[in-house]
Amino acid sequence: DQVVARGANCIEIAKQSMYCPRGVLGCKSGEGYEYCNTCLGSHGEYAAIVDAQQNNVDTRGADVYLYGHWWACEPCWNVMIEAGIKDFYLLDTADEQFKKVEWSKPQWSQTVRTYVSGALTNAPDETRRMYELVGVALDMANLNPFIPHLYSDPNNPEELKNASPAEVYIHDKNMVTSSQVMIAFLDQPSFGVGQEIQIAQENNIPIIGVAHVDAKISRMPLGVSQMQTCIGYTDVADLLQKLNQALYDVVVPRFGN
Repeated sequence: DQVVARGANCIEIAKQSMYCPRGVLGCKSGEGYEYCNTCLGSHGEYAAIVDAQQNNVDTRGADVYLYGHWWACEPCWNVMIEAGIKDFYLLDTADEQFKKVEWSKPQWSQTVRTYVSGALTNAPDETRRMYELVGVALDMANLNPFIPHLYSDPNNPEELKNASPAEVYIHDKNMVTSSQVMIAFLDQPSFGVGQEIQIAQENNIPIIGVAHVDAKISRMPLGVSQMQTCIGYTDVADLLQKLNQALYDVVVPRFGN
């Protein structure tokens, strides 16, 4: 009979310039948590537990009452179990009041193979994560993506133990030439990206360049005739939104919708 803590979604990050990749990608409820490292820290259940801990409140045996949603995600569920929460309550009609109509993105009627080219050797994990997010967005739109580091990451020796440099070159070259569109990340210098752009150029594969607005880009890759456009982005959400339009402008005239 006592309120010991409160929490709300995004209570800590709402004032920050952040994005939710799950929202950008249109993930359904319960899906895509692996793409968003802010979900756990921004949800109401987690925030309530933290609020209690900061006020030295023992949460063992306490109950949680949720309003505004009709279920708890798995990360929050685990946090509540670890905190010793006894019971978790929803409104009787929560599934009717708060269930959102799922939003579906338009898709191309035919599959378009897309090669995602980006620096790997000196790239941080955050950059690899961005490539993967772009891949998820492409896959949802029926633009079948190939993300090289998921198959031959130079930072994963175990993955490459049986592949020679020549084999990696032949494999990735074949993947480029069998693609219909290339997305090339130009944020940082990369021998591999340069080679892949040239291979796409020689095979008349349209290229969409992308780079952070603060990146300095060599004029050489921007000068190839197959470079259709170069997107300047501020964050992943901005990138995905602009990339969606660029893909539409490039794909539809060549392959239809």
